[in-house]
Amino acid sequence: TSILGAVARCGTEATLRYALDWTAFEDNAPMRAGSAVHEVLAAWFRHPDTYAALAALKGYDEWGAETVATGDRLHPANVRRILERWFEVNPPSALPFTVPSPDLVEVGFSVPLDDAGEFQFVGRMDALGHGHQGEWYVIEHKTTGRMDETFRRRIRSSAQVSGYTYAAQVHLQRPVVGVMVNAIEIAGLPDDATRRCRTHGVVYAECGAQHARAECFIVQRTPEQLDQWRHEALRLAHAYVRLRRIVPTLDHLLAADMRGQFAGHCVQCQFRTFCDLGRPIEVVPSLMRQEPWEPFAHAFKR
Repeated sequence: TSILGAVARCGTEATLRYALDWTAFEDNAPMRAGSAVHEVLAAWFRHPDTYAALAALKGYDEWGAETVATGDRLHPANVRRILERWFEVNPPSALPFTVPSPDLVEVGFSVPLDDAGEFQFVGRMDALGHGHQGEWYVIEHKTTGRMDETFRRRIRSSAQVSGYTYAAQVHLQRPVVGVMVNAIEIAGLPDDATRRCRTHGVVYAECGAQHARAECFIVQRTPEQLDQWRHEALRLAHAYVRLRRIVPTLDHLLAADMRGQFAGHCVQCQFRTFCDLGRPIEVVPSLMRQEPWEPFAHAFKR
């Protein structure tokens, strides 16, 4: 989904990241925090031991202690409190799904997009699980700074939901109801030792963790929507092949389109500074670093 999404957004972004293997120097704290939360949850769903699972935060603790300001919502101490609260209120029996085997956590897949198998859709699902009636779901963990309707709409309309539902059905060779989203808000928890909380009647230092928010919701796709997703995915896959052909090296980058500007995608793009400067090829090594994107290695953790 990473490559397909980039191609849909902008040829320059897709070419730099997924054809020429460049990425921005800057560290992305939300992405690092999200990855750390995923690692903790993966460990917990393999073996529901809270203390053992939280050990997976060690790398983020070390990075965040030096990089993220104290009091920031992404500071390791705040992220840890949120996860501890999630474990407290979500014992396995309280969740609307079960993951029946450790082998169904972090499930890598490679499934064909076309009948000839020329194009493979590759990725890794957070988990595959059952609902209370034994029906299958893709389990997808999501973190957000704000749990609101905009966040929910973004998930509901995401191509990832369609792609993972399609991949899970091919992988399992069984019907899949849809995606069960396990959403966790990574917001700053109140910790004031003098102000009293109106909801809990104590100072915020005592009830801060109770303000952590999380929810599960289901997103489904019709068979017609999955067929349309596969059609569009194949179109984007062909566009990616064309980009690789017309931009074989960095010297040819100006042949890539800049259509991201027409849909407002540039604001969030990691390469926006490069484009703001007029896409001067000679500055690429000073603005970016090379980091090969290897989808099979990512999917199957090779």
